[in-house]
Order: sequence, then structure tokens, then C-alpha cells
Amino acid sequence: MHVRTVVIDGKKKCTKCGLLLALNFFSKEATNTTGRRSACRECEKNYKLKLRYNLSDKELDNFLLQSECEICNISFSSYGSGHNRHKCLDHDHETGEARGILCNACNSALGYFQDKPEIIMKAVKYLQNNGSAWRAEDINST
Repeated sequence: MHVRTVVIDGKKKCTKCGLLLALNFFSKEATNTTGRRSACRECEKNYKLKLRYNLSDKELDNFLLQSECEICNISFSSYGSGHNRHKCLDHDHETGEARGILCNACNSALGYFQDKPEIIMKAVKYLQNNGSAWRAEDINST
């Protein structure tokens, strides 16, 4: 059964979340009578995330509700306030299995360290041995 989507005052209802949203919240689709997809971009993104990482409904809900990065603890609600970080689902590149929810900076850092704890530990040791010198100078110069 096909449900006809109606546009009222430049808004339509998402078929997934049920929210009434402005048309710009929906991707374009020429074959749809409204010229837009039936689900909003956010719902489509979440659906793709669920499929890509084989997440259960509960796991997807946990991802959506997570409020801060599991490494640096930056709040995702502070996004746009100078932090410029967004939520990422970290995953094992060999197995594809989801590991946790990180900000894009921490997720990228793990990637740069090739997900290898031994390289990360070398970086920690480097900072412990060399990091305090420049930090002390920065603090003293202000």
C-alpha cells in the first residue's frame, strides 16, 4: 500500500520519525510526487548506519543518545561552539564491528595511529618525556 505524502506550508512528515519538517530536511528525489524522499536525511543516515555496522535497535538508540566522546569527554552538544567535533561510530577496520562512540578528532587520531595500542603508547611516552617542556613555556608566556 502506497501512502501519499502531502506537503503543507513547505513542510512534510517523515515516514520514519513522524516529525513534520521543512522540505530542505529531505533529500531530493525526482520520482517522488513531492520531489523529496519520504524519510528525512537524519532518519536515512541512521538507517544506513544501522545496516553498515549491523546494529540492533538498542545499539542504534545508544549511539543516538550518547552525549560525549568516550576518549576526550567533549560534549557533542557543544558542537558548533568552537570545538567543531561531531559524533562518530568507531569500528574495527578488520572485523567491521562497532567499538564505541567518539568525536571525529579522537576517531581520526585512532586511525592515524593505525588502531595499534603500541603506537599510541609510544605517543603517550613521547608526550610524557617531551610534552611538558613546551606546555610550561606556553603557560609562563601568558
